[in-house]
Amino acid sequence: MTSSNTRIPNILLIMMDDMGWGDLRSHGNELADTPNLDALAKSGLEADHFYVSPVCSPTRASVLTGRYYPRTGVSLTGRGYETMRADEVTLADMLSAHGYRTGCFGKWHNGPYHPYTPTGRGFQEFVGFSAGYINNYLDVTLDSTSGPRETKGYIVDVLVEAAQDFINRNQEEPWFCFLPFNVPHLPFQAPDNLYEKYRKRGYDEELAAVYAMNEAADQAVGRVLAHLDIHELAED
Repeated sequence: MTSSNTRIPNILLIMMDDMGWGDLRSHGNELADTPNLDALAKSGLEADHFYVSPVCSPTRASVLTGRYYPRTGVSLTGRGYETMRADEVTLADMLSAHGYRTGCFGKWHNGPYHPYTPTGRGFQEFVGFSAGYINNYLDVTLDSTSGPRETKGYIVDVLVEAAQDFINRNQEEPWFCFLPFNVPHLPFQAPDNLYEKYRKRGYDEELAAVYAMNEAADQAVGRVLAHLDIHELAED
């Protein structure tokens, strides 16, 4: 039992899209610069035996429901196979029923139309896209709770800013912030400075972009964690 003075913890759930086990320096890849994700692994609990589907939608359905993905109606990506059954209960459904503010900022890919979109699955706020991928990661038009949103900058940075804004506005109540990044899923597009960094190391165009996308996501994670520290939320 918990006392009446116990604060309900906030929840930040970050997901990468197609990042492999070997894409982190903490997993022995000395070519990768991922200090923030490495620090999370070092300071927390890392599951080193964890099994997921090799494609996007089934993995997401399992993470959101805690169920084996075929039971959720999701088996593949595209042609409707990515759509989660309407009667599935998600983490956002459960937490919103217990007083949490819930927000999803990133790639959804578990249903393109309401009620299968995030706002139909327990998320009160959403900024991102519902498809498997979009063709451009710079200055994109994203879906949001209030309608299409024109953005400026690299998409990972846009998503982090939306998540930080959500956290800022909900400091007086518990929140669940789901941050499912779309990188390093194709198209292979990265910030110029990071891309050139890896090109100078001798990587081909595609590999340089993948490493740069991973580092962009790592830097974004660092900004989110620093944001929590600044607002004294890291311990909650």
